[in-house]
Amino acid sequence: MNKDRCIHLSYPDRLRQVMRGAGRTEDSMIRSYQPAALPPRRSGDAEGSGTTLAQRVAQRLRKDILDGRLKAGTALREIALASKLKVSRIPLREALRLLEAEGLVESSPFRGAFVAPLSIAELRQLAEIRMEMDVLAWRLALPNLSDEDLRDAAHIVDLYEKSDDLDKAQELAWQFHEHLWNAAHRPLLVGMIRWLWTMGTRYIRICIEQRFKGAPVTNYYRDMLDAIRRRDLAAIERIIRTAYPTACEAVARQIAANQTAVSPAAEELASDPSTTA
Repeated sequence: MNKDRCIHLSYPDRLRQVMRGAGRTEDSMIRSYQPAALPPRRSGDAEGSGTTLAQRVAQRLRKDILDGRLKAGTALREIALASKLKVSRIPLREALRLLEAEGLVESSPFRGAFVAPLSIAELRQLAEIRMEMDVLAWRLALPNLSDEDLRDAAHIVDLYEKSDDLDKAQELAWQFHEHLWNAAHRPLLVGMIRWLWTMGTRYIRICIEQRFKGAPVTNYYRDMLDAIRRRDLAAIERIIRTAYPTACEAVARQIAANQTAVSPAAEELASDPSTTA
């Protein structure tokens, strides 16, 4: 058996190793990267706390990776990045380790840290696993759902459909599932799905972004609500097994289209010795 196809959920690095190298940008766009200020220090945080600062740096970088300001394959040179973020390299390294655990950053002894590439193979595996685990979550939750649970879920769907903010829409999409799955009383299962959601954040974002750009979309949430109200597990499973592969392939086409674009800035940086650490 091909080891790259063997997924162990307790080892996130195995999943991130799938199909490394394909279509990867070889050098950094860090010189043109202009980060916003770090999130403010929370009340009660100790001044100069390395852990707290690392979390704030990770929060800043996470947002810029998800927003596309730091593109897949961008080398995260410590000296240049620490200078731009106005922090020392110690909290920066800790922040990069946090992001690596989330699958947003990868590292190697020779290349250092870089923004993890988007992988169609990884996308499809995540969709396959999510289908099976989501069906299980609905099977366990469905008998325990109350009318109040359904009213809350309908309100979340209303907010999702009206939202014109990508970050908020993505948050609401997760809230819809988590709120109803909590009725399963299986926190380990929901936690595992949450980890898969985090691993797939950038892919989910592309999917939601297509709705914002006017692409045709299915009535997934409305159809799911209708099936949930009827306690129709068979209908729920049909919706999932239709919607997930459809969304997956739409995102795969977008990734493939993006990978064909050549960045002049990246070409310039590839021959610029000042971008090395």
